[in-house]
Amino acid sequence: RLFDLYQAVPEIIIVNVSRNPQQIIESTLKAFYELGYFSPIPKNMQNRSFNNPSKFAADQFINISKILDNQLKKIPNKNIINLPYEDFCKNPKFYIERIAKKLQIAPNLDLINNISIKASQSQKVSDIDSQKIKSYLSKIKQASKVIN
Repeated sequence: RLFDLYQAVPEIIIVNVSRNPQQIIESTLKAFYELGYFSPIPKNMQNRSFNNPSKFAADQFINISKILDNQLKKIPNKNIINLPYEDFCKNPKFYIERIAKKLQIAPNLDLINNISIKASQSQKVSDIDSQKIKSYLSKIKQASKVIN
């Protein structure tokens, strides 16, 4: 869908925010425990059960990441700003100025000088779920090294 947007508006600038996968998956799992469902669910996962919510959340993240990466590969780098979430929270002024420059607009100095953002690094789920997620991500990482 991102490529469709790019084709419709070739001057589009896409801000690609990345975050620590462990934090994303824990947030997703916490939302599942609170709401009772996962969203969005990639098409290839729609018939899977939620019997193992930790694994489902990790697989959801991996699948959505692959979909997003494949879409971003079709768009020229000049149209993408990659923004690491944790780095943005540590130094928002740098990234706001960078985005403003890319958009060819003047940055809002009041916003830049008064902004303070704190990235949540807290564990959002039980120790057991957190460890399952960490283990699963480690297995995925090892498998991708073997494949690549």
